[in-house]
Amino acid sequence: MEFIFLVPGFVMLVVGAIWFLMLAFRESPLWGIGCLICGIVQIIFLIKNIHETWKPFLIQIGGLVLIAIGSAIADPGM
Repeated sequence: MEFIFLVPGFVMLVVGAIWFLMLAFRESPLWGIGCLICGIVQIIFLIKNIHETWKPFLIQIGGLVLIAIGSAIADPGM
């Protein structure tokens, strides 16, 4: 039952992350590499370019919510 939430959540998380990285690399290769290596750089890039990055960010948040729901309803005995 939890796979109904976990699989779409994981797909949303990956799609949002790839989209975010594409925006970072489009801005500059240094932004892209920085976003790949360091989470703080991702936050700075998000704040600096919020008008472009809000959609992939919200997709990632939605994916995390689905993963959290799937994990919460998962059977702990598995």
